[in-house]
Amino acid sequence: YGKNLGLTFQIADDTLDYNSELKFFGKKIGNDFYEGKVTLPIILLYQKSNITEKNDLKKLFEKKVRNEEELKKVLLMIKNYNIISDCYVKAEYFINLSSNSLSIFEDSKEKEILKNLTSFSLERSY
Repeated sequence: YGKNLGLTFQIADDTLDYNSELKFFGKKIGNDFYEGKVTLPIILLYQKSNITEKNDLKKLFEKKVRNEEELKKVLLMIKNYNIISDCYVKAEYFINLSSNSLSIFEDSKEKEILKNLTSFSLERSY
């Protein structure tokens, strides 16, 4: 339960960093990008990119410093390839694993709280 809940939370958090539609919890868009962190949105983008884009992404993340113009380019690619949606599909997979792991327990107030927590970890980013 805890491992899959944690993965859900991390995926949602990493995705927020590239979701230009949202500015949530005071989190500035692009922090992970500027720090050069290769998180799920970048991994999925790389997987969907053509060979030229793959090479550009490699070069971009090999650099010590990335700028705002480069972030805008990556955000446009993320939008064009529908990466945000793909990230939430991955997060939902882990939510389901987490929630399903509770099925061995009888219904209780505590079980309901844990189920609600799984939903919150993804919904917090919408």
